[in-house]
Amino acid sequence: MSTLLLDRAGLEVRSDGQALALYENGERRGTVPLKLLERCIIQGGQTRLDSGVLLKLAEAGVCTVLFSPRAGRRVATLLGPAHNDAAVRLAQAERVRDAQACLQWARRQVRAKLRGQQRALRHWLEARPDARKPLTDALGGVTAALGRLAESGAVAAADVGEAASTPATGASAVPMTALAAGAPVCSPVSADPSALPPADLPAAACADRGAGGFSTLPVVAGLQSSALQALAALRGLEGAAARAHFGGLAAVLPPALGFAGRNRRPPRDPANVCLSLGYSLLHVEAVQACHIAGLDPLLGFYHRPAFGRESLACDLVEPLRARVDLWVWELLRERHLREAHFSHDQGACLLGKAGRATFYATWAQQVPPLRRALRRSAALLARALREQGSAWVEHDPDDGEMLDA
Repeated sequence: MSTLLLDRAGLEVRSDGQALALYENGERRGTVPLKLLERCIIQGGQTRLDSGVLLKLAEAGVCTVLFSPRAGRRVATLLGPAHNDAAVRLAQAERVRDAQACLQWARRQVRAKLRGQQRALRHWLEARPDARKPLTDALGGVTAALGRLAESGAVAAADVGEAASTPATGASAVPMTALAAGAPVCSPVSADPSALPPADLPAAACADRGAGGFSTLPVVAGLQSSALQALAALRGLEGAAARAHFGGLAAVLPPALGFAGRNRRPPRDPANVCLSLGYSLLHVEAVQACHIAGLDPLLGFYHRPAFGRESLACDLVEPLRARVDLWVWELLRERHLREAHFSHDQGACLLGKAGRATFYATWAQQVPPLRRALRRSAALLARALREQGSAWVEHDPDDGEMLDA
């Protein structure tokens, strides 16, 4: 499957059966079969097309992404037909309210992210022994953050055990459907990312899940508050590890690029331009993975729901960010992108048209394993949620359509 980049002045796209016809200055230049497309990227407002083309792209399941002409900011995303399984989204919305479940998920995502940073730093250590000192320091910082993460997990497990042994009498109950019904809430003891605890699974169902890694725990307000505080502390650990990691990346990038750490909105140097655009494209992949699985990309567990933010997509990309960092380093080290591909305007660094063509072409080669990882993670999460949410969905045999099991 391929990515179609539309980034030229005077370009017009027309629908031609099961293909897109490309015209430049009124002259037909080529045809692209829809079945070969996975993604369509429209850079800026120079390309002309009508609603029929967008309809064809959506029907074919091609994700269409519109970027602003200068800053490279994602403006809009057009996805294909929506998933119709309401059970997944009902359970997802309920789980967002379970702070303990969100904390378990967040720890797993951050742990995976930090381990990815460790692998990247070790790769750079092997490739650049001349930068051993800053890379060793950076690796030590990330490893220390991982150690603190493990310690905080052990403390949290002890706190949960104490809460489980403390009667809920006299404590303020969390306002959840299960508690109103007098049922305990399940909490996870499994490392399986798909085995996040249902927010209000009945006690009998929890007992049946014993082999699956769920245990029944009474939820009290103190436990929820503790989990929310732990989420805030987790973000601090993630930030400390990120500073160390990008300090290591700065040590292996050419000094002429001026990279001294992450900056964005706008990025001010070539490396940050590439990192921001790579993260944006990875985020689009995560949004599409959510869409395919029937998940709501706005309802995240680590990145809390916020206006205009696809928080679950943010969650899903965290373990894969270091792989984008490695790829950007390779892109600049091998000089696929050079200083001449970039320009500066009012403090912002901009990637030119020739550079964008190179960037998107190499990204198309890089993205397949990342796409598979995101879709697998989304599918596992949706499967766990579907089992919980199906009990809340009306199944009318007269409809003639049943949701997937």
